[in-house]
Amino acid sequence: SKKDRFKNAQRICQLGKFLNDQGFNVVTAILSLFPENREWNRSNIKNYYEVFIDAPLEDLIKRDSKGLYEKFSKGEISEVAGMDIEFLKPERADLVIKNTDSKESLLNYAELIAKKFSILK
Repeated sequence: SKKDRFKNAQRICQLGKFLNDQGFNVVTAILSLFPENREWNRSNIKNYYEVFIDAPLEDLIKRDSKGLYEKFSKGEISEVAGMDIEFLKPERADLVIKNTDSKESLLNYAELIAKKFSILK
């Protein structure tokens, strides 16, 4: 449910802060549905850096590796992000990556992100 997704997002944010406070570089790959979580991260996590991978819904539906969009269209499931759960794009992402090409072109950004945190020298 949307309520459960929010609760899970809060847990991920709090765990990220805990690990960051211990000196770890934390990277999480999540569907961040809630602006409140993003703002909490920005206010509470040192060196928070938000990357938004912007993929058109049409592309996500074509890639549908889990079959979620198909199940949604058949009425078998509900509460799917971008369908009956609104997805608000981040307004203040530090980096926006258009994900309309190959997976390899998307992965080219990994080094840029790592350098941001001096993980790679």
